[in-house]
Parts: sequence; structure tokens; C-alpha cells
Amino acid sequence: MQTWKDQHILFSTQNYAAVPFILEQNDSGLLKIAFSSRDRKNRSIPKILSYDFYNRVVVDIEDIKISLGELGTFDQDGIMPCCKIQVNNKQYLFYIGWNNGYREVPFRNALGIAIWDNERNEFYKYSSGPVMDRGIFDHCFVAGCTILKDESIYHMYYLSCDEWRMKEKGPMHYYKIKYAKSTDCINWERKGEVMIDFKNELEYAISCPRVIKEEEIFKMWYSFRASADCPNYQIGYAESLDGKNWERKDELISFIRSESYNSRMMCYPFVFDLDGNKYMLYNGNNYGEDGIMLTKLLDEV
Repeated sequence: MQTWKDQHILFSTQNYAAVPFILEQNDSGLLKIAFSSRDRKNRSIPKILSYDFYNRVVVDIEDIKISLGELGTFDQDGIMPCCKIQVNNKQYLFYIGWNNGYREVPFRNALGIAIWDNERNEFYKYSSGPVMDRGIFDHCFVAGCTILKDESIYHMYYLSCDEWRMKEKGPMHYYKIKYAKSTDCINWERKGEVMIDFKNELEYAISCPRVIKEEEIFKMWYSFRASADCPNYQIGYAESLDGKNWERKDELISFIRSESYNSRMMCYPFVFDLDGNKYMLYNGNNYGEDGIMLTKLLDEV
């Protein structure tokens, strides 16, 4: 059983701070956290928050200087960072590219890469096109991912949308967590393997997987909706012995939480270790409109 207790709002804003994850952390407690804000046109814009963990102080906020795509490209309408991985001594920043939709479907996503340039001290796009898009095994779009390296293989767990259904209030997307692998983080082999599936007819969205390996057990935290008790995102948990066959254990995770910031929604978890403790960054109501929450693992039985 995992019991997490909210510590404080790590970063407060009125302009979203969605999908937070740590780019870097050092022994002094300085955390560099990537997140996505929004501009006046409601487009996702990537940023970095420098945060002094021990003193609870925001040191700096800066833009990740990755420009929106040209007309018609996959990231024309938004760039949302989702994970970082080291490849041959280079830092690859994977991000979700947004396209506004047409007709009934409101949007479409794909995955792109930006690479850190030490000389220019900034990220640059690997290409104007995505490295992963919808296809034979992902019918409508792909989005947020996490990547683990095991020897020479990179293992990706990612959001895959297979269908939209027209409902009374409009189109509803249905997406799950699937698996892909690569030897270079550019070319990905997919077979449509579902890692986290819906557990009942009420669920329709599982997103933002975060995977770690501890003591030969793969552990995944993710967002899921909906349930009989809550129509909005909540945070779920699953385990696997081989990284491919997962058992959902949502009932084993509980939160002692605030009554305002996250009273209706908890989503987009990111788990990290610091000083022998385990912490989680996550977003609360309305997909992180108010900022980033920090919670601490009290015990794990």
C-alpha cells in the first residue's frame, strides 16, 4: 500500500503548469522542472522552472526555446514536453506536438524530439516532422510517453488513441497505454501491444505513464478516467515483473490531499527520489491550471 501526503503547492500560477517532470536535480536540492504553460491563443508553450527544494523557493522560470511548427506541421498549435532521455551522451527531450482539429475532432497529437546543444546552450528540433505519429497500430493519435533504457534497447510507454466516439456533449477520445521499442530513440517498432487497458466500461482515457524499475519490479504511475465515483482524472498505479505484462493496482495507492487545489482532479504524476525519500509532482484541478503540487510517500507496504 502506498500512502502519499501533500506537502505544498510547489509552483502556483494562473496560466497552467501541466505535465511537470524533472530535467535535472543536484545535491544542493535544485530541481529543474519542465512543464507546459499556455499563451494568449491557448497554445502549449514549454518552460523550465528552477526550484530550490530545501528552501521552497522558485529561483527562476524560463522558456524552452523551441518554436512552434510551421503552417501544417505536427506542432503548429502547441509544444508540450513529456520526458527526457540520454542517447549517446546527448539529451533528447520528447514532446507532444499539437494540431487543432477540423470538423468534429478537436485536436490531433504526435511525438517530436528536441536535442540539447551544449555550444548554443539550448534545445533544437531534431526534425520538422514527428518521430512517432498515428499509424497502423495507433489509429487516431499518439501523445505523452516515458522511456527506459535496458542495455541497448529503449522501451517506450506511450498514450495511444484508437478511436473517437460521438457523444451527446461532442466527440470523446479513447486512449490507452501501449509499448514501443527502439535502438536509437528515433525509429520506433510498434506492434499495438497494450500495457494498461480499461478496467471497465466507464473508463475512456489513460495517460501520462511514468515508469521506474526498483528491485527487479517495474512500477508505473499514470492518470485514468473515469469511474463511478469521479468523472475526472485520478492517479493510478501498476506493477510488472518483465515490463510488458502489467497488473493494475489502483487500490494500493492513496493520497492525503488538500481540499481545494486537487478536490476534483489529480493527474500527470512524476515520481522521483531525494534524500532517501520518494516524492511525486502532479497536477490538480483542470489539468494544472493553478500550478504544480508536491506530495511525499509516507509508507509503502
